[in-house]
Amino acid sequence: MTDSESPPSGIKSAPGPWLNLPVTTYMFSFWSSPPLLDHAYAPLEAASSCADPKESGAFRGGVSLIEIVRYHDTPVGPYDELAIVPGSFDVTVLESKGKKMKQMPRHNDTCWNGRHNWNIPKHLAKFSYSTDPKTSTLSVKVSAPDADAKPFFSVDLSMVRYLPSFPFSTNIAKYFGVEMCMAQPPLPSGVKSPKLLRSDEDPTPLCGTSEWRFAIPEVWGKASLCWVNQTVPSKQTPNSAGQTSDGAEANETDRLLPQTDSENSGVGWPSYRPWPVGLWIEEGKINFQDAHVDGLKAK
Repeated sequence: MTDSESPPSGIKSAPGPWLNLPVTTYMFSFWSSPPLLDHAYAPLEAASSCADPKESGAFRGGVSLIEIVRYHDTPVGPYDELAIVPGSFDVTVLESKGKKMKQMPRHNDTCWNGRHNWNIPKHLAKFSYSTDPKTSTLSVKVSAPDADAKPFFSVDLSMVRYLPSFPFSTNIAKYFGVEMCMAQPPLPSGVKSPKLLRSDEDPTPLCGTSEWRFAIPEVWGKASLCWVNQTVPSKQTPNSAGQTSDGAEANETDRLLPQTDSENSGVGWPSYRPWPVGLWIEEGKINFQDAHVDGLKAK
């Protein structure tokens, strides 16, 4: 299945499923349409078959998600994670639609296990949280692990006042026709392609895989509506076709903008703009089931 079934020295193996993990999570939705914006894949995956529409499915877009998850406990300990699900893809191996996920976790154990267990193309990131004592606004900044790196993603969150919290589960998505199946194609190995990594990025936890993996993550808990103000990336950045996430043609000034709107961040991040209202889930839980389809190998 992978370059090595055993983890590298110093990394803990934690096979799926991972169930009833306690979390706090912040979820922001947006609408996407083809073509897929630049930096939806990290350079390692962008140069592989998992980013090839012929191999891994054409991008269709639709209801999409950015999610910040604070795992309070997991089989590899607590960690934070930034994930983007940019929309639906035609997953021909299933003759259906599925979604792909890109994640930026906080430490090596979850990076290796996420890639090994579920083909999630994880790369390490650093998280910073601060709360304004006057407004209770929560600011979250995510950057490359390098101490001097500027944030490639930053958002300010504040709960909508005077509205009560309510029980929430991602299982309701099926009633609105939203596909929640995560279909993840085989991943390339960072050890075998070190030139595609950041200069400060350790290739050790970036294992490669050879089979498709499928899962339906479930999130539930006490939810509140929150205002979402994404501050980095701060503008609609065009893709290589000159289009922004709303499908509009970019002007010449837009084309010259750095792809993350954060020079020297060290990480590319697609400039999708979340809707102004999101979900703030406290006392939440996450299930991540282990799943694969026998015989679906990388070509």
